[in-house]
Formats: sequence, C-alpha cells, structure tokens
Amino acid sequence: MKTKLDIAKNWLPRYTGTPLDEFGDYMLLTNFHEYVRKFVREGWNIERE
Repeated sequence: MKTKLDIAKNWLPRYTGTPLDEFGDYMLLTNFHEYVRKFVREGWNIERE
C-alpha cells in the first residue's frame, strides 16, 4: 500500500506539470476558482473583480 506522500509525489508532477523540487513548503489545492478569489479578498483584504 502506498503512503499519502508516495501518492502526492506521483500525483503533483503528473497533474501540474511542475517538478517536485519546484514546489514550496505549502500549497493550496482547489478546483473552485471563486474560492481562490474569496481567499485572496478576505485573506489579504484585496477587492478585485
């Protein structure tokens, strides 16, 4: 059985096209475009259309 880390190491480069060594320590993964906008507005107090 694979660990969550093994799955992530396989999944991230395959679905993002980005090598593992280019990822930072933290990331926000979401499929919801509006959720990202809301996070930016409320998290950094920025109003954008």
